[in-house]
Amino acid sequence: MNAQRAISVFLFTAFLAALARPQLDQKVTFETKATTAPKAIEALAKAVNADLKAGPEFANEPLILAVHDMTLQALMDRIASVTLGKWEQSGTTYRLVRDKEKLQALTAAKFSERSAGFKDAVAQYVKQHADEAAWNEKYVQDLINKERESRSKLLEDLAKNNPDIGTARVNIMKGSSRASSPASPAMIEVLKHLPSDALASVAPGTRAVFSSSPTRMQKGLPFPTAGIINRFVDSHNLLARLSGGKSGVPDNVHFTGGLDIGAKPISAPVTKMLLILTRSQNSEGISCVLKFADSSGAIIGQANSWLQPEAKPAETGDRSKFESADDVNISELSLEVAKALVNGRANDGAQNNVFVFGGDSGTFRIGSDSPTPGPSISKEALALLSDPVRNDPQSTFVSEALLSSAKALHRDLVASLPDEVVLPLARALNQPVKAGQVWDKVQEAKARVAELDGCILASPLDRIASASKQMDRAAAGRLLGVLTSKGYPRLYDLAKYSQSFAIGLVPDNLGLITLQTVDPFAQAAFVAAFEQRPALLQFLGTFNPTVFEGLNKNNDMTVASLSPPQRAYLERDAYGPDGFGGIIGLGDFVGISINSGDSPPQEPKGPSLADEPTEAMPNGLPLEGKVGLTFSPMGAVQGLFKNARNGQFLTAGALGGMRAMQANNSVPELAGKMLQYDSYVPAQGFKVTLQREFVKGANAKNDYEDFWLPSGATAVAFDKLPSDFLDAVKKAQEEMSKAGMHFGGRGNKPPL
Repeated sequence: MNAQRAISVFLFTAFLAALARPQLDQKVTFETKATTAPKAIEALAKAVNADLKAGPEFANEPLILAVHDMTLQALMDRIASVTLGKWEQSGTTYRLVRDKEKLQALTAAKFSERSAGFKDAVAQYVKQHADEAAWNEKYVQDLINKERESRSKLLEDLAKNNPDIGTARVNIMKGSSRASSPASPAMIEVLKHLPSDALASVAPGTRAVFSSSPTRMQKGLPFPTAGIINRFVDSHNLLARLSGGKSGVPDNVHFTGGLDIGAKPISAPVTKMLLILTRSQNSEGISCVLKFADSSGAIIGQANSWLQPEAKPAETGDRSKFESADDVNISELSLEVAKALVNGRANDGAQNNVFVFGGDSGTFRIGSDSPTPGPSISKEALALLSDPVRNDPQSTFVSEALLSSAKALHRDLVASLPDEVVLPLARALNQPVKAGQVWDKVQEAKARVAELDGCILASPLDRIASASKQMDRAAAGRLLGVLTSKGYPRLYDLAKYSQSFAIGLVPDNLGLITLQTVDPFAQAAFVAAFEQRPALLQFLGTFNPTVFEGLNKNNDMTVASLSPPQRAYLERDAYGPDGFGGIIGLGDFVGISINSGDSPPQEPKGPSLADEPTEAMPNGLPLEGKVGLTFSPMGAVQGLFKNARNGQFLTAGALGGMRAMQANNSVPELAGKMLQYDSYVPAQGFKVTLQREFVKGANAKNDYEDFWLPSGATAVAFDKLPSDFLDAVKKAQEEMSKAGMHFGGRGNKPPL
């Protein structure tokens, strides 16, 4: 009897398990606009009465589905295909996870392609610089003659424009990423010996430092260096011999950069060679800087080069099959959202005719990028844009265009598209678009389009590159929620949001585009703060927000007292592309400084290994290094446009300068554009100063501004603002008026 009961219980349990197990051969008819993969699969699971889930790695990956009488197994396979995922079964549960093997293979293929691209780029560079590589007497003598001619012309122009220059000390800095130097032949030898994998492995927004005698923060050069160092010394000494060590300029003039025709022979040993590889966030290319140093740490030779792998031709897909004369159907609300995104982006004016004035009363910017209100949109459209967690950015016109097109083409649809499709589709849908043309636009926006058994499959063309441009829905939602509730963000809000980005901003990240549309002032404030030092803004976001509530507050810390994430952000800042103490930029430039009168002549400081953070801090950030946060109060107002949803915070210096420019401007329309504020709300604020001293005597600091509206603050006319603030505005206005600055039209430089 007991055995019979046990068998019965077993059979009943097995029967229940069979009922709970998903019927993979069942036919499914299901449709959803874009929502993140976990939400889309949760909705699908309810529709088919199955236990389906998606892992957290898909939190920012939207899915658009529209299938009719497709088996659940086929649908799951197609979802896995477009998301680069796979289904793992545990009991009756099927979970979508990232297919690590496919991702690794894709990453390896991408790396191999990039490495091959750099191998070709180096070969091309060596071929183009064959004369430079030779560095023989004729080549060097021609360089000397050109340098002397260039200096003579520069000094002649300087004397014409400064006839009273007399015997004043004149320092002239010249630079060019294309200039030849005695280190150039050595650079060519380095690139010929450097494995292309070393170039390919530099990640966006990072740098790698190779050394002939590496510190813990450097990598060893993967080839013998003695011969290359000797090549540099021989090239330098040839230049010194042919030029005779004569700079060809008066004694009161000192040249830095360009060809060093005043070079003296090298007799002491070269003790170190550095190769610094830097990659910006938005570029495939690598900046290469080669430095040679003597025993004192002085840089006695440097060469620069730029390597850019050739872009691979874009893939073609199955879009030619999709032909339909039907127009896609977009709702009025979705069309309004599309237009708002396009118009919001259009407000991001060119950086022409911009004048920045700094003074004791504050800093302000005037010109063609003067603040203008964001696009005027309805409450319904604003609600859609400002809640990307509930309403995915692809759930409006993107989803409607794809679903309408698939229906017109009589196809099923499974799509997981990169956010890069949003803006191109927004532009395209501002006019009638045929159903078949939608897929042209999708594929032009870096997506792959294919067809399988009557189902359109759409996915990122380059999943790895697209991932860095994907909007963090939760982070953006938190910031946009603050904006729509309070009308402005605090510095802490911006700092927390910055942590959703990599080291550098990707301009076409949908989060930035949406933020710019919802509140262009908040977007401008975020970009300005982020671009100062990205890792430092992210560092500020690690603190408790109560830190930002007090005024006249000092917070002194040591590296040892910081949490691991805080140290990581500071280390990223110190050793990243910006570098501790700054890294000299590349490009053509001429800088001139003149010391005269009572100013003592100062010899310009020469480049040194001490300027290289991996040398100055060879073992990582020193635990005794000091970090400080200081909060200084600032008076401010929020200027409100008549028809804008919210406004811009202004210091007394900014407002006074703008009023001065209005009264002293050669183009009244430009001044009128700058002063369209209808009213002002008295505000509070402070300047946050972040100070670092990791190496004794090497101080660095960055300032950020934070503003907020006190409880109960109301808008008033300008003359009703607090008297002390009006006095500060008047003072700033007088300072600016004395400067006598006039502006021409758009695109003309201010006559400074």
